[in-house]
Amino acid sequence: MKFSCRNTYAIFSLFSIFICFSYVSSLYAKIQINLDDLQNIVTENVTQVKTLETISLPTINYSVTPILCFAFSPTNTTVAFAVTGDTPQISIWDFTTGENLTNLKTDERDAGHSNDLAFSPDGMFLVSGNSDRTVRLWDVKNGSQDVMVMLDNIDTVSRVAFAPDGKSITYTINNKIGIVDVKTKLEIFALNTQHHVSDVIFDSTGNSLIYSDGLGDSEGTPVITIYSLLSGKALLSLAGLKWAVEDLALSPDSEFLAASDDDTIQVWKVSTGQTMLQLKSDYPPVTSIAFNSDGTLLATGASDGTITIWNILSGKEMTKLYAHSDAITRVRFDPTGKLIGSSSKDGTIRFWGVSPKNG
Repeated sequence: MKFSCRNTYAIFSLFSIFICFSYVSSLYAKIQINLDDLQNIVTENVTQVKTLETISLPTINYSVTPILCFAFSPTNTTVAFAVTGDTPQISIWDFTTGENLTNLKTDERDAGHSNDLAFSPDGMFLVSGNSDRTVRLWDVKNGSQDVMVMLDNIDTVSRVAFAPDGKSITYTINNKIGIVDVKTKLEIFALNTQHHVSDVIFDSTGNSLIYSDGLGDSEGTPVITIYSLLSGKALLSLAGLKWAVEDLALSPDSEFLAASDDDTIQVWKVSTGQTMLQLKSDYPPVTSIAFNSDGTLLATGASDGTITIWNILSGKEMTKLYAHSDAITRVRFDPTGKLIGSSSKDGTIRFWGVSPKNG
């Protein structure tokens, strides 16, 4: 059978229409979770790591939508992650069943995307720091939202965190740190720093903030500050990093603080400010960092998509995980310490099971 150019063009047009229809349909369908085969990666006589799941989102132009952040619920087996693109939203999944529980989004055309997410200690609420200069509080169960903060600023809200008692939220935008009361929505604390703040977290008591400001070079040498909310004074200043700190991690007992810049991972003893460990990561740059539940393991994500697990007690690299095809945006342990989650600019979240090696 012979085909003319017109026939070929018609077939190609029909195929193109089918592709476009499939894409549009995929946007309104549930985001699919593809279960990978469990593959053991044996580490140095300490742990056994398995790839559990991958969450992926189809996007237009045969590209991917970066996942900029995610958070584990502290009370159950759910995870929330932020999706960018033309219709930004926050999706909440049960990662054990693969069920999409709910999608949180605003009706505002220019609502922007979420740069950071954090669950409340009871898991009932989720706070998001957004590119439209807002801090929003979401009810996880019914999807309702409250705008806690709306800022008149050209920058975006980059980081958010709940206080350990769940009664307040801290956020950072450019060189300002604020704390907002959850009930009243009133700002109860504000601090202006000399340079841009890259991350802010509460300590385990909620009585201190830990933040890093300074981007390196002409933008100020990075300094990590432990600031007492009770006295209104800095308790400790930690230096030693050259470039902007991408992520801060505090061990659950608040004994150790970890941070990283392009080529150094540093761990300090909080009570003294003494450097306990300095790990070199010449390439690629570390983009995210997290402690496990007992503070003995440190996971770092890098700009090449790799994840490294370190033994804090020995300072040794235990294993390196290869799965993502683009930079890691967040790496986090779940509350049990037996699961590592990693989100990436490649549009996926992967979960890794960590358990003691048998034998």
